[in-house]
Amino acid sequence: MENNGDSNEDYDPSLPAEKWCGDEQLYQWKGFWFRLQYLPGTRQVLDNFKPLPSDVILGSFPKTGTTWLKALLYSIINRSSRACLRTTHPHMLVPTLEVQLYGAQQQSPSTFASTSSPARILATHLPHQLLADTVKPSDCRMVYVTRNPKDTLTSFWQFVLKSRSYEEPWPLEVAVEKFCSGVVPFGPYYDHVLGYWKESLERPEKVFFITYEELKDDTRTHVKRLADFLGCPFNGDGEEEVLEEIVKGCSFEKLSNYEVNKSGEHSQWMKLPFSSFFRKGDVGDHRNYLSNEMVERIDTITAEKFNESVMESTNPEKIDYSFLPKEKFRGDDYLCQWNGFWFRQPFLEAAHQVLNHYKPLPTDTVLASYPKTGTTWLKALLYSIINRSSRDSILTNHPHMLVPTLEIQLYGPKTGSFDSFAGTANSSARILATHLPYQVISGTVNSTDCRVVYITRNPKDTLVSSWHFYPKSKEVKDPWSLEDAVEKFCNGVDNCGPYYDHVLGYWKESLERPNKVFFITYEELKSDTKTHVKRLAEFLGCPFDGSGKEEDVLDEIVSCCSFEKMSNYEANKSDDGHVGWLKFPLSSFFRQGGTGDHKNYLTPEMINRVDKITAEKFHGSGFMYGI
Repeated sequence: MENNGDSNEDYDPSLPAEKWCGDEQLYQWKGFWFRLQYLPGTRQVLDNFKPLPSDVILGSFPKTGTTWLKALLYSIINRSSRACLRTTHPHMLVPTLEVQLYGAQQQSPSTFASTSSPARILATHLPHQLLADTVKPSDCRMVYVTRNPKDTLTSFWQFVLKSRSYEEPWPLEVAVEKFCSGVVPFGPYYDHVLGYWKESLERPEKVFFITYEELKDDTRTHVKRLADFLGCPFNGDGEEEVLEEIVKGCSFEKLSNYEVNKSGEHSQWMKLPFSSFFRKGDVGDHRNYLSNEMVERIDTITAEKFNESVMESTNPEKIDYSFLPKEKFRGDDYLCQWNGFWFRQPFLEAAHQVLNHYKPLPTDTVLASYPKTGTTWLKALLYSIINRSSRDSILTNHPHMLVPTLEIQLYGPKTGSFDSFAGTANSSARILATHLPYQVISGTVNSTDCRVVYITRNPKDTLVSSWHFYPKSKEVKDPWSLEDAVEKFCNGVDNCGPYYDHVLGYWKESLERPNKVFFITYEELKSDTKTHVKRLAEFLGCPFDGSGKEEDVLDEIVSCCSFEKMSNYEANKSDDGHVGWLKFPLSSFFRQGGTGDHKNYLTPEMINRVDKITAEKFHGSGFMYGI
């Protein structure tokens, strides 16, 4: 690729070098990779750039939405002269420090400093790890935009192809390999993103972190947020109209059709036509280029790189989960992948709070389960076993009200107070529930001598029960096809899934620590409830002593907690109310309660598919179940 005339006089031949594209090499400096011609400008920025308190600096990894955000930032700050965008390329209005303002034969920083703008707007691709000592002494503000790594890679690959049209093509396979190994200009991508993301958590008043996908999804809302952050909110007369004009004028469709942005001309700082900075602007475009294997590889790396960092903050409101791998679940609902499992974002936010704040007592009993495996029934049984003197409470209270679920009712958006629950529980032992996988919550529950009871269920019945349950939500409008539900379940893309990994996590722990984890199946409990209630009582340290009185209590518990009885209590028939942040009527937690109900819905082909996966997943575990 072209050198652009930059001086490389201060090139250090001892720097590690790696082939990147064709015969061009990248050089590693301070943990990041650079094209040779950008190293002098980078060093000059770090040595000479003195940001003003009024400066706004746009940080980004290449091909993550920089051009679009340059246009938006310029228009937000320079509202009276926003029409400049029709005749001037965004890169001319918001110059990039290490490319346009520093380095040989570039525009003079002092000339740019004389701009009449109320705030200088500058851009950089430099990692925060390098730039921190330069920007922190000033009160300047930083805006950082990032993008799904798969779309970033695809856009970068397309961009490089345009710059090498006269040379050999750059194979996509090579581009993927370099991206995954971090050997790309200003890479590794993941370190670049995390540098700014962590700084945005520590200094949210100075660093605004946003994703391309968020901005694309609701441009208007985020432009208002940006304006508030920059100290120039839209709150005067006529400002709403100005806001609408900015959003419309900076749309991809408008920007890409301004004559200046369609031009084949180029600047002195990059021998590429201005038109090359506008391609598609679509979200998810990687699907048109990357193979399934490439997508899976990048998703695995993304999970590894981002998982731990997502959970480092103690304030979930400051966390941006949007760069985690995502998959469509049902309708317009998406799941995020974290730590190998899939979660709805509100669920993930709540899980973060659980892991950071829940401190189990040695006397706690934690009921763990995969969704729709018998949780409601076992909540009623556990409450009655432990609270025998007040077991009549289940006649007038929904089981979910007596045994709250940590990440749905006690933590997360619009939930009750855990401290309040802990202070009012008159039980000799608190009973709490969770759908979190053992692989996620193990560090929390293993920190004390609390006991864990885990219930699972035949995967085919679990699948069918989930399929029936989700459409009952007050937020769901469109039907969910059984074919799609089966596909998601088999692929593991299910809330708290994959199902098989969830089950095996608790199963293996129950083998290693049977005094700590009690593992039972719905089918076992259904076939001989009385025997297993006695086993549960012994595990929990409150056995039935065998006296006639205790036998009567045992029989009463089994009878009162039967599906037939519970589904007819008025509290459980209500269509009003909901459980925590879940918008499901209380009656939706009682449907049939039978075993083998999947036979009424699944086709033979669906059954064979689930059975085959079950055999593969549980093989060698000592737990062959559900087939």
